[in-house]
Amino acid sequence: TASSVAAFPTASPECAQAVQRANASMSHAVAVSTALRQHTEVMNRLLNGKIDASTALRTGTPSLITGSAESAKFDVALADYRKVVDRCQLRAP
Repeated sequence: TASSVAAFPTASPECAQAVQRANASMSHAVAVSTALRQHTEVMNRLLNGKIDASTALRTGTPSLITGSAESAKFDVALADYRKVVDRCQLRAP
């Protein structure tokens, strides 16, 4: 019966926005992490003498640029998330 079904709280529309914005910021954070890992690999190869400075510059620059760009996008996405998260309210059934 309908009365035996447990009632669950519902979330305000701002909660859906907050989740979408949190997902966007997480995708940028993952991209920053990936770029950092790639750049670290290049720097480790340079440190261990497996590549020269010119090669390190050429192969490390793309990950450095990507990481910087994604970091800036993360900052914007996080600010967007913070604009709505405080308005997210659970409503009693």
